[in-house]
Amino acid sequence: MLVIIWKCSNSRKAKVIRLLKEELAKLARDFVCISSHFELVIENYSEEEAYFLWADVERDLGARVTLTSEGKLTYLSKELSVVSSTTIIGFEQRKEIAEDFLRQQYGDALEYLSFSYAEEREGCTKFVYQQCVGNLPLSSYYCHIEVSCGGEIVLFNYKGYTENLPVYPKKLIEKEKILAKSLASSNWYLTLEYLSSAVCDVEKDGLYMIYENREFMKKFDATTGDANVEDEVEEELETYEPFPNVEVSLKSEKIEDIIEIPSSMELLRQVDQGDETGLVWREKDWQSSNDRSFEGFFSERAEDTVKATISKTTNQLKSFIWMKERLGTLELSFAQCKKIAIDFVGQHFSAFIPYMQIAIEQESFNEANKAFFTFPVHDGNGLMIEGEFFNVAVNRTTGLIDLLMSPSVSINMLEQLQEKPILPLDQLVEPIKQIDACLHWSTEYNDQDQPYEQLKYKLCESSTKHFIKGINAWTGALICRKM
Repeated sequence: MLVIIWKCSNSRKAKVIRLLKEELAKLARDFVCISSHFELVIENYSEEEAYFLWADVERDLGARVTLTSEGKLTYLSKELSVVSSTTIIGFEQRKEIAEDFLRQQYGDALEYLSFSYAEEREGCTKFVYQQCVGNLPLSSYYCHIEVSCGGEIVLFNYKGYTENLPVYPKKLIEKEKILAKSLASSNWYLTLEYLSSAVCDVEKDGLYMIYENREFMKKFDATTGDANVEDEVEEELETYEPFPNVEVSLKSEKIEDIIEIPSSMELLRQVDQGDETGLVWREKDWQSSNDRSFEGFFSERAEDTVKATISKTTNQLKSFIWMKERLGTLELSFAQCKKIAIDFVGQHFSAFIPYMQIAIEQESFNEANKAFFTFPVHDGNGLMIEGEFFNVAVNRTTGLIDLLMSPSVSINMLEQLQEKPILPLDQLVEPIKQIDACLHWSTEYNDQDQPYEQLKYKLCESSTKHFIKGINAWTGALICRKM
C-alpha cells in the first residue's frame, strides 16, 4: 500500500491517501452503530494504524475502533448503554459468538490462541484467549472479547500471536530458594498507606498499617533466581521540616475564587468522575480548530483550560491545574514562592496542618518559571503515610498557584485513626505460608529495545496467584493486588 502511494505524483498521492482514509473510516463505522447523538471526536491516521473515537458528551458514552493500515481490526469498544439488544442468551452461545467474531477477523488466530478463562461482568461476559508455552500464557500475545448478555460484541482487544516461541528452560531454580531469601525477616518493614478497594482486596478504602516486603515488586529469573537490575530501586532519603501554624482568615470558599478563575472564562463542562466531579473552564472567545487528530483532540480538550476536581463527599476542592499560561512581571525568589504555597495550603486545608510536614526541596524553577513544593501527610505522631501529600506549584512571575494536588486520605480518616495493636512479625506464620513463587512469562527488552519473553518467578498468593501488596499488620490478613 505504501509503495503505491510513494510512486504517485504529489496530487495523485494526496488523492490515494484520501481514498484510503475514507475506506478505513467506512470500515470503522461498520463495526459500530453510530446514532445521531454521537459525534466523531478523534479520527487519527498514522503509518501503523487508524484510530476512531465517537462520543456522546452529554451522556458520557463512547465507541472506539482501531484498525491497522491494512484495515484489520485490533481494538473495538462500545459502552453497554449503546448496545441495542434486550434478548438474553446463554454462556455457551456468547462464547460461540466471541469465537466466530475472532475467526472473522483473524481466521488462523485460534490455531495459536486457546480459550483460557471467562469472567462475568455487569451485563456481559469477558472471554480471554491466550498463547501458551509450557502451560503458561505469554504476556504479549492474547485476545480479550466481551459479549453482552444480548450477544453483541462490546469489546475486542487483539494482540496477535507469535510463531517464534520462547524456549521453556530445561532446568528451573527451586522456588524454595527464592522464597527463603525473599521472606527473610530483614526484607519486611512497616508502612502506613491509603489503599483503594478497587486496587487491593481490602474491605473498604482507607488507611492500613502494612507489613511490606522489599521483594514483592521484583521479578526473578526462573533459571538463576536473580532479580533484574532495573527491579532494584534505590530509596532516596528525604528530609522534612515542621509545617508552621498558619493564621486562617475568612476567605471565600467558592471554588472559582480559590482557583482565581477570571470573569473572561466560562465553565466548559462538568464530568462525573465517581467519587469526584471534574470541572473545566476556558476563555469564552476560544476558537476550536475542528482538527480530529490526536493533537487536535487534546488541544480541544486541554489547551488554555483550567481543570479541577471536587470531592462529592465534602464538596471540597481536591485538585486543579492551569493549562493556560499566565505571565506576570514579578521575579519572586524560591523562599517567597514557598511562603505562598504554605499560606495557600494552610488557608484552604487548615484541618490538615497538624498532619503535615514540609519536604525540603532543592531551590529551583522549571522552564515555565514554576517552583514545586511537597507537603507530606503523617498520622499526627510523625509516622509518614506512604504516597500521601499536597503538591503545589507557584508561578514566580505572578505569585499565583498554578497547580494543586491533594492527598487521597481524608481528614476524617486521620482523625479517626486510632492506635491499634500491631501484630509482631513472628506471629504472622499463617499468612506467610500462603505466599508462593509463581512462574509467569514476562516481557523484557534487549539492548536494542526489542521485546522478548522470559520466564520469571514472582511472589504471589498460592491459591489465587494474585500478586501481593503486603500483610495487614492489625489483622494478619494477606493483602493482594487486584490489578
